[in-house]
Amino acid sequence: MDTPYPSTLTPTTAAISCGAFDPCSLATDAPLPRPKLSLEQLKQCSEALSFFEEKVKNRKAIAQEFSQLETMTAPRNDIKKECTKALGNANKNKNRYMDVLPYDNTRVILNASCESKDQGDDFINANFVTVGPTKEVS
Repeated sequence: MDTPYPSTLTPTTAAISCGAFDPCSLATDAPLPRPKLSLEQLKQCSEALSFFEEKVKNRKAIAQEFSQLETMTAPRNDIKKECTKALGNANKNKNRYMDVLPYDNTRVILNASCESKDQGDDFINANFVTVGPTKEVS
């Protein structure tokens, strides 16, 4: 197999000698195999791609949809009442964005470790989301 590097250079040493750093060169695991999709999954992906290809052609409609989403934000008082765990002192720094918080009644609760009994150890900024009549995904 031909490589673009002289025999004395590996991809890592070539990147270093050129001044560029490739974090992938540090990986020791073999690359994961590409997932195999069923025909139904391929069909759904193709339909979604076609839908979004059409959608990006109309930037005005996208801006309009985004504006509508912004108006759907829950009122501040509702967030304070329904996201108490996320807003607690032990968990505030675990939220990447302060306007994307998990509701207390649908949040994912982590199992506490044996060593740690600290307040907030069961918190992660994640909600269970219902995707069908009987399925839940977090």
